[in-house]
Amino acid sequence: MDLITWKLEAMIETVDLGQIRSKRETITALFPYAVRRNQGGQPELLEVFLRLARASGQWGFMWHRVRLLVITLLEEDSPVSLKRAVIFALPHMPWVNLTNGQHLVKLWVTAASVFSYTDEVGESVIDTLLHITSQDSLRPHIPIGMWSWLNNRPPFPLVCWGRFRGTKREVIQTVRATGSIETLHASRLVRAGLSWVPGSERR
Repeated sequence: MDLITWKLEAMIETVDLGQIRSKRETITALFPYAVRRNQGGQPELLEVFLRLARASGQWGFMWHRVRLLVITLLEEDSPVSLKRAVIFALPHMPWVNLTNGQHLVKLWVTAASVFSYTDEVGESVIDTLLHITSQDSLRPHIPIGMWSWLNNRPPFPLVCWGRFRGTKREVIQTVRATGSIETLHASRLVRAGLSWVPGSERR
């Protein structure tokens, strides 16, 4: 394990949010480097980087500085390993003030469709979905089928942007408006604040 990876691992172990905030510019600047290493067959730094982002939750950092790279990776004919990395990165990307928001939503839907459901992928997709739905300009462009991910009840962090955004009235109304029984069941879960957690009983 190299020094950079070791330092990020240490932040994950301590979950020192003050340290994460103070170093957020340095941390986010590592993302392109982690992506390049992943392309070179060294995925460890990228994996640790994404774990740190998840550990920091809602109160960690948002990736304003790397948004263009994330969008580029969605648009390019990237390998599946990089698409997977982007899926995990998107919950931490700001979805506000996007000039190409509709296009980006389409790219995200296409990327998500590549993967079969797993709890890890489902958590990231739902986190992103609720974040997007909270944005008035993006909400109409979300395909109804994306809400089927919520019916799997993936494990969900206690603190994350999806949970924070997902309880907004507009999000609940959007879920209900789809009209399916399964999605209405999902609506109750969202209204309850996405109360399932890792290890909770599945329906």
